[in-house]
Amino acid sequence: MKKTNLITCLLVLVSSTMMAQWTAVNNGLPGLTTNGVANVRDSLFTAVNGHGVYFSIDNGESWAEWKNNSKLTTKKINDFEGLTAFSGTGGGNHFSVSGQQMLGIYQSISGEGGLTASRLSFIPVPAEQINDWIDEENPEIFYLATNNGVYYSPDKMNWTKSGGLTGDALVVNTLHLVEHDDDTETLYAGTNDGMYKSVDSGKTFSKSLNGIASGQRVNNHSFFVTTENGVYTFNEENDLFNPFIPSGDYYTSVVDLSKFVAYAFGDGVAKKINMMTGIIEDVSLDNVTGGAIIGATYVKDYLFVCTEQGGVFRMPLTDNLGVGDYEINHISFDVVPNPSTGSFTITSEEPVEVLLFNAQGSLLKAYDVKNSFFVQQSLSKGVYFVNQKGTRNTKKLIIE
Repeated sequence: MKKTNLITCLLVLVSSTMMAQWTAVNNGLPGLTTNGVANVRDSLFTAVNGHGVYFSIDNGESWAEWKNNSKLTTKKINDFEGLTAFSGTGGGNHFSVSGQQMLGIYQSISGEGGLTASRLSFIPVPAEQINDWIDEENPEIFYLATNNGVYYSPDKMNWTKSGGLTGDALVVNTLHLVEHDDDTETLYAGTNDGMYKSVDSGKTFSKSLNGIASGQRVNNHSFFVTTENGVYTFNEENDLFNPFIPSGDYYTSVVDLSKFVAYAFGDGVAKKINMMTGIIEDVSLDNVTGGAIIGATYVKDYLFVCTEQGGVFRMPLTDNLGVGDYEINHISFDVVPNPSTGSFTITSEEPVEVLLFNAQGSLLKAYDVKNSFFVQQSLSKGVYFVNQKGTRNTKKLIIE
């Protein structure tokens, strides 16, 4: 399922600039109109409009054409997204590539003995430009964001167009599904006319008046909500969008929960966010060319971005958190069994509050652990992270 959520953290703006050295890494790409970057099992992927998907196994030093390009039903690619929250997590990594009347989803899944099962599947979609998608598991509904509204289907074959979106709101850039504690759901659609929501499984949408103004282009709703007028956080408890970075045209964001660091990028703007302290720093964009940054991911020791017409760029990852900061209040805990089928126990010799995240950065649950805490969650197969709140003390949990 492609759905995300985010944590609201304290906003502290600082005037210092993180001096990063960006390098263009386009050797082997047939063009510079790239539509996104993704990390699939520590290989770097991008899509070049008019040419297809390309990959790099040497951190962007060289690129090769993806073997499945011949299966793409069109090379006119307008969107390319992948699991960008973590690098090298294994288990359930994927990317999706879409264009006019085309959506292909590639999945790389860890199997027994470290083997990998991979597949590329195409979904028959309406004759529209596809911008985003969500696969809801219970009940089974597949949602599409297009340049002509939202479409939904229970079988990925027969599509119905949602009502309530008109004018600029028909250009839907991003979708986000919220599951509430009372088992109700809200589907959010980020459009060129602000944020809309549906409480009837996508049948009808109405304007969301919870913090994002009408007429504002919403570009992406993932860990952060990126818009043409700054970055927002989203609080699921009261359905409020809260201003986080108050200005700038932002397109994308990426978070690494293993370090508790996030980045937000856009048209001439870039920020680094320390998620433990809330401190926000400017990131230098020296040597980054080609318009707005529209995609970002991590691979090993590098942060990668791509721009509208400049290809792919990388910089070495930096970590401003000292060892002493990390060790403060660091409490040892364990998660057993791991891998798990969904039931597991968190153990600790000292009382500790831990947070459960999925691999896209969604905060699922918080637990107060005193010696041990038994967890029985309905979790899909994949990779999750259990983090000691307020620290970088994080353990990876695999659900099989």
